[in-house]
Amino acid sequence: MNINIVKVVSHRQMKRFVKFPLKLYKNCENWVPALEGDEYITFNPKLNGAYDFCEADCFLAYRGDEIVGRIAAIINHIADDAEHIVRFGWLDFIEDEAVLRALIDAVSDWGRQRGRTEIRGPWGFTDMDKEGLLVEGFERLSPFTCIYNFPYYGTLLEKIGFTKDVDWIQNKLEVKPELPPIFKLSEAVEEKYHVHLIYPKSTREMAKRYGMKNDMA
Repeated sequence: MNINIVKVVSHRQMKRFVKFPLKLYKNCENWVPALEGDEYITFNPKLNGAYDFCEADCFLAYRGDEIVGRIAAIINHIADDAEHIVRFGWLDFIEDEAVLRALIDAVSDWGRQRGRTEIRGPWGFTDMDKEGLLVEGFERLSPFTCIYNFPYYGTLLEKIGFTKDVDWIQNKLEVKPELPPIFKLSEAVEEKYHVHLIYPKSTREMAKRYGMKNDMA
């Protein structure tokens, strides 16, 4: 059955775009979903400041009535114009080379219409977005701030001609429950200088008790 690529133009379609990974990864214990609210904000030109220098469109891949993939096409005019690059991001798809090719072709065509000759990704609007492709550590719980994907993503991307550009390494730090010895100095400081910590219930309380006063001398 043919793959049909549909541009996201309505709120209903954007909702399907955002929620597709929930279905794709429903049986994956190590995948951590993005906050849906953040995803909607990211693709709202009125709320995402990156649209001041970027343009983007989202696409869904259908096989019949079933969504089988998604992708975003992005151009960052500050970072990408000199090299005529179009970015792809938010890439998710079932394990099917035809689906991946259709998604990448959609971004390539979108970029070509805008004078782009090179495609790179997975990238976001800027480096503040999640980027890259997981190639090791699939058995570990995904950090909230990093991309998690199935192993077949990299295999199929290489099969259709993509190559690795750089390695990004994640490090896991173990935080011990007990505080390091230097924190014991805080007790001595409190006793000597008669200071103490406060635990306000809200930022409003902080502002009221310790914020700058409005009156002027």
